[in-house]
Amino acid sequence: MGDPQTVSAMARETAEIPEATARLLARTDVFAAIAKRVEQFKPRIVVFCGRGSSGHVGVYLRYLFEVKLGLLASAAAPSVVTAYQRPPDMRDALFVVVTQSGRSPDIVTATQVARRSGALTLAIVNDEYSPAAIASELVLPIGAGAEHAVAATKTVVLSMIAGAQLVAALAHDDDLNQGLRQLPLRLPDALACDWSAWAESAAGAPVAFVVARGYGLGCAREIALKVPRSCGSRPWVTVQPSFCTGLAHRLHRQRLCWRCDKTTKLPLQSTTSSVTSTTPAGGHLPLEAQRGRCRG
Repeated sequence: MGDPQTVSAMARETAEIPEATARLLARTDVFAAIAKRVEQFKPRIVVFCGRGSSGHVGVYLRYLFEVKLGLLASAAAPSVVTAYQRPPDMRDALFVVVTQSGRSPDIVTATQVARRSGALTLAIVNDEYSPAAIASELVLPIGAGAEHAVAATKTVVLSMIAGAQLVAALAHDDDLNQGLRQLPLRLPDALACDWSAWAESAAGAPVAFVVARGYGLGCAREIALKVPRSCGSRPWVTVQPSFCTGLAHRLHRQRLCWRCDKTTKLPLQSTTSSVTSTTPAGGHLPLEAQRGRCRG
């Protein structure tokens, strides 16, 4: 990771993710207890509540809950209960609030109202003693420890892993469970990836597109939020593969396109081929170029 005196807070905290993941996955009793309560409740719908990066975690988990458990999932809009004061009927709903601090007033209020309206409330949270955690019946602490970097990375990754492990427990999915158990060994390989050529491409691109769908969509939105915010670069745009039939032909030289499909079985290879064929010379697909340098 470089000299500890010169690396950024984000780099230092990102390097802590493998060890924190091992600690989180070792808390099998917590996952089992939450899964048992959810099974007893028998929700018919799952509602995710979060803002910014935590909202992107919800996008990822929405696909997991729908695909692995067959449960209809939706995203909550806290302003419905805070600004419009029209609390929805939450009977038979599992309300999952994802938050690092657990202290945003509208997030806390939305959780309180959901519980009063009949939902089973679950907080995936870093601070297990925060107001959002206290407002929830169930608490899944991710145990990330202090995070000072803006934007957050360690808590985002651990929240995704925590949600995925809960889905594995609920679905009794041995393959997913086994894959998660390998993460503490695989994540150090991710830290060893060489992104230098990618960084050079990104620095010179006047605009960048992050292409994803399915399991990759939440991560794509996080990338589009985090890179400009962290590096002070031009805005990044998240698009779905259908953009290839519309926007792709308008891409000009030096437009950067990054596809996120590592975690999905959807046929995004055809998407990449479309982008490659329609992007003029000088456009880049750096993620593909870098894959050979990244183990795992």
